Amino acid sequence: MTQQYVKDVMIGQRKLLSSNTFIIPKGEMCDFKLNISDDENEFNFPIRIAFDDDGGSTQSVEFKPDPSSSSMKMILHNWNNPLGSALKEFYPIVNIENRTTIEMLMVNKRLGDVNELVIQFWRKVEMS
Repeated sequence: MTQQYVKDVMIGQRKLLSSNTFIIPKGEMCDFKLNISDDENEFNFPIRIAFDDDGGSTQSVEFKPDPSSSSMKMILHNWNNPLGSALKEFYPIVNIENRTTIEMLMVNKRLGDVNELVIQFWRKVEMS
């Protein structure tokens, strides 16, 4: 990996944990682990991203357990617009012991048969 040159990115009361771009061919899934640490522990959350294009116009995001990969499966329904699809606001995905909330933002472009997915993970922080 290359060294990160941008640090301490904030939007409101949220601090950027990571910004990732995944190139995912149509019909494929992407697996990764979201690693979160706090003062006491480190947590690993396996996530599987899948696209489901049913021909409809309604876009949505669905989360459900995926026993085959021992992960949380995030299904992006009808995120196939070549001009782009996006979450319009921060979406909470993890709450760690009521101390830390992790949220995400996403944008996806379908270029031919390839998805260009940008996903960011943010931690809510207390302002002092």
